[in-house]
Amino acid sequence: MEAQTWAEAIVASGPQTSWGASIADVARRAGVSPITVSRVVRNHANVSPATRERVEQAITELGYIPNAVARGLKRARSDLIALVATNQVSPFFAAVGQGAATAARSAGLTVSRPTSCAAIRWPAREPSATT
Repeated sequence: MEAQTWAEAIVASGPQTSWGASIADVARRAGVSPITVSRVVRNHANVSPATRERVEQAITELGYIPNAVARGLKRARSDLIALVATNQVSPFFAAVGQGAATAARSAGLTVSRPTSCAAIRWPAREPSATT
C-alpha cells in the first residue's frame, strides 16, 4: 500500500465543508424556511416527519454539508481543530493526522488543515556546532 501524506489521509477521511449548496438552496428545494433546514440538520424534535423527509431529500440531492465556520461565527464558538505538521510526507504524521481527524469527528468536532505548510514561516534555526 502506498504511503499517504498526513493531509491526504485527512482528506480521505471525509469532507469537512462545502462551498456548494447553501442552507438557503436546501430550503428552496424543499419548500421550507432556512430555520426548518437548520432544525432538521440539528435533529430538532419540532419538525414533522413529512417535512423532515423533504428536507433530507433536498440535502441528499444537493450534496449539502453544513459549514462549520459559519456555524462557529453564529454561535460565537468554534468546534474546530487545526492540524499542522512540518513533515507532510511522513507515514507517522499521516497516521497521526488520520487518527486525530477520526477522533475529532466522533466527538463532534471539525478538523481543518493548511493546504500548504510552505505558507508557514518557521523561525530559522542556527546551525549547531555538531553539524
